Amino acid sequence: MNLVVEVERDDAVELAERSLAELHLKAGWVTAAEARDDEPEAYDERLARLCSESPSLLPVPALLPPAGLPGAYDRARRIAAAARWRVVRLCPTAHRYALVDWVLSPLPELCEREGLAVVLDFAPDPVPWRDVVELARVYPTLPLVVLGVELGADRSVAAVLDTAPNVICAVADLRSARHLARLCELFGASRFVCGSDGRGDRARVFDAIAGSADLADDTRGAVLEANAEALAHGRYADTFLS
Repeated sequence: MNLVVEVERDDAVELAERSLAELHLKAGWVTAAEARDDEPEAYDERLARLCSESPSLLPVPALLPPAGLPGAYDRARRIAAAARWRVVRLCPTAHRYALVDWVLSPLPELCEREGLAVVLDFAPDPVPWRDVVELARVYPTLPLVVLGVELGADRSVAAVLDTAPNVICAVADLRSARHLARLCELFGASRFVCGSDGRGDRARVFDAIAGSADLADDTRGAVLEANAEALAHGRYADTFLS
C-alpha cells in the first residue's frame, strides 16, 4: 500500500498506521506529501525519522533529475547505497520535467544497477502511457511502478502490460475485480500492486480485491502484499525481469 503523509503533522505516524490497520496490512510505503511541492531532499531526514517510529512504515524518497538540481545525483547515490528499502519515487508532473531518458539519466541507470524500483507519481494528471512505455523500453530490467492506474476505465492498460514487461500497475481504481482477474491471467499477478496516489477510494479497491471470488488465493496475496514486498526488498527484478 502506498501512503502519502504530511511529515510536519504531529499525528502523521498515527494516521498512517491507522490506514494500514483498517486494511489489515502489515506495512506500507510512505512518502512525504511536501516532497511533491518543494525540494524533496529537505524532507529526507524528517521522513526517515517518521518511519523509524513504526516498523510498518517504509520510507520512499522522491528523486529529481540530475540536470535539474545541483547535487541531485550525489543524493541519489547516497540513497542507493544506504537505503534498506529499495524503492524511490519520481514526480514528473509536480516537479515539472519530462519523463524521458535524456532528462533523467543517469538516475535510471543507477536504480537499475543498484536494484531499486521506481515509483512514477503523475498526480494530479492522468498517466501519460506513451512516456511510461518509452522509458520502460529504454530500461527493460528497471521495475516501474505506475501510480493512479484505473483498471476497467483506462483502455491502454492491457497494451502497456503486453509491450512493457517491467511496468507494474498500482491499482487506484477498479471497476470490477473481474478486470484484474482477466489481466492477471493474461500477464501474471506480478504486474499489479494495490496502491494509490491519493486519488480514488483506497479501502474500496482493497476490499474488492481481498473479497473477490474471481481471484485465486496466490493471486490475491501477490497483489495485496507479496509483489510490494519483493519490490521493497529489491528482489523483483531478479525474480520477474531477468
